[in-house]
Amino acid sequence: MLASLFGSSLAGDANHIDLELILKAPSLDAPLGYDELGRSVAARLIDEISSLLSLLSAGLATQGWRAPR
Repeated sequence: MLASLFGSSLAGDANHIDLELILKAPSLDAPLGYDELGRSVAARLIDEISSLLSLLSAGLATQGWRAPR
């Protein structure tokens, strides 16, 4: 739940392209390294998880889902 609320602010800009960081190895700034466009893999992963959790919670809220008894 926290990832959906604070994911983008914790991870930074997941779509920021920095050509100087292309395929750079993991470090303290980016624990999972950088992809082929110089984007932080960790930031993109957190952003994707945040989006999926938001969609899942919205879907469950609109369907009137109830826990099994």
